[in-house]
Order: sequence, then structure tokens, then C-alpha cells
Amino acid sequence: MAGGGQQAENTLHENAIGWAILLAVFAVIIWLFWYYKAEEVRNVVRWLRYGEMWLVSWALEAGNFVVSLFGDEDSRYQVLYHGKLVDWHKYFVQTPEWDKAQLTYNHLSLFNSLAMQPLRIPFFILCMLGGLWCMFRGPQTHYRTRLGLEGLIHRQAENFSVIAPFVDFNPANQPPRPPGSPVPAELPLFAEALGPEEWLSYYQIPVPDGKIDEAAAAKAFQKQLMGRWKGAMVLKPYQQILLAAFCLKAARKRGESDELLGRL
Repeated sequence: MAGGGQQAENTLHENAIGWAILLAVFAVIIWLFWYYKAEEVRNVVRWLRYGEMWLVSWALEAGNFVVSLFGDEDSRYQVLYHGKLVDWHKYFVQTPEWDKAQLTYNHLSLFNSLAMQPLRIPFFILCMLGGLWCMFRGPQTHYRTRLGLEGLIHRQAENFSVIAPFVDFNPANQPPRPPGSPVPAELPLFAEALGPEEWLSYYQIPVPDGKIDEAAAAKAFQKQLMGRWKGAMVLKPYQQILLAAFCLKAARKRGESDELLGRL
């Protein structure tokens, strides 16, 4: 055991030394690249920022046009640079004119201010909209919406299409059937359950001397149950799909079962 612990400690020590050497090599490579190519790097940054400024200029021109409609033609956009407000358009025009050998850190700082400060408000608006979307409509945040019973049914119907027929059906809006009234020959799609006496009346089960005819009742039950079980292959296609879906449910394969029921 002691030997295994010592070997693991040595391995960690060797890994640390290897990573330190690798970082030192990368640091030297980066320093050499900067030492010989600093002008090119600054120039690339300058043109990247200029491209961003060019896109911003379209929005600023549109803003200046709107402001000019109200009579303020001397208003020009300014940015904060080293604690002072400077004219954005002036330095935007000068940005491509500087020689790359003359570019310094101050120039890069100026380019950053010219390119990024006008984007603060659009980025802020986008972040606010994204935050609102994540709060109310984003993944795993639907519970933040207050739902009634009908709203819950509509929401669940998006995930479980098998309950779609119930979305627009409200049993409370159906006219109630008074107890003892004749049962219609054709029951509606969403009929309420029959009471015992109504079931006997609907299937015309004889009740001689107050006793139910068991043979007639069994025959009616068999008719409801669609006969003797003869295997899955004898069922109709939609019945086979239902059977497969129920078996998948029993096997805890909920996703596959819901997909089958949804396609049905």
C-alpha cells in the first residue's frame, strides 16, 4: 500500500512539472510572437474595431437623421475616452488613416471606446429580453406561469398529444341528463358513465321478479369486451398500437409509449 501511494505522489509531481514546462514554452512562444508581430496584431485589432464602427455608423447616421428632423442639426454622437467626451465621427474617419507603425496602446483603447460604447444600449436591451425569455419561456421555467385547469390542459396537450381531444371539451357546459330519463340510443363522444339501472336499461337486460338475468348481463359484458382474447395479431391495427403503448407504459418506456399514442 505504501509503495502504491508513493507512486501516485510521484506521478502527480511529474505531471505538475510537465504542465509547468508546457506553460513556460507557450509563454515564450507568445512573447516571441508579440515581440516580432506586435505591429501586425495592433493593425488587425484596428481593422476589426473599424469594421464594428462601420456597422455602428449606420445606426448613428439614422439617429442623426431623426434628430435633424427636430431641428437639432449640430448634435453629434460622443463617447467617453480617458474621462473626456470626444467626437465619435471625427475619430471614426481617422481610424483607417493611422500608420500601423504608429499604433500604440492608447490607439487600441480609443478604438475599443469607439466600437463598444455605442453597443452598450443594444446589448443591454438584448440581455433584458433574453432574461425575460429565460424567466418566463425558457427551458424548465414553465412553472413560473400561473395556470388554471384549462390552461394546464392546453399546456399538457403540447407535450401529450393524446389528450388533445379534451382540450376544447368542458363537461360542465354539457346539459345534464335528469336521473331516470331515457338513455339515448347513440351516446355522445364524451358521455357520462351509466349508472347500474341505466346500464341495465340501455342494454335491455331483463329483470324478472327483481332479479337480473345473469346470462343476458354476461352476454352484454362480453359484447362490451369484444369477445374472447385471441392474441394480439387478431386485433385491429389501432388496437395493436394501443396494446403496444400500454405494454411500453408497463415497461416504464414512457417516451416511446407517448410517441405511439401521439401518432395514433
